Amino acid sequence: MSAVKVAGNGTSNVTGVRQMHNGGTWEFFNNGQFRFTPAGLGVVARTDLFPVVGNYRSTASGITFSGTRSSANLTSRNAVGISGTIAARNGAIGATVLQRTININAAVVNGTPFGNTIDRTVRIDMNMARIG
Repeated sequence: MSAVKVAGNGTSNVTGVRQMHNGGTWEFFNNGQFRFTPAGLGVVARTDLFPVVGNYRSTASGITFSGTRSSANLTSRNAVGISGTIAARNGAIGATVLQRTININAAVVNGTPFGNTIDRTVRIDMNMARIG
């Protein structure tokens, strides 16, 4: 797999997004579920948010898929969603992947609440290779 193009409001970290998706593993199971495991799990990609598991379905033009994963602790809530399509294009397999990451942090220090939300969505156009 190779990320050909990365765009969106999360592109301040294009290198990290490319590292996650270049060499990442997409598995599609007979029960209609998929799993995306990024390259760099535990280094570039957070282990509390990846791998992402979701559902897929075959369509006349290819495969559509969607999955989410979330985590929380005392001061933050985090989530990632991945959706998109995989289809044959000009004799090759291509994918369009939307990845949304939300990080919500909140704390109260000396009675004063603090918090911020980071909501990023990127679109990754990828060349795919079938293995197995």
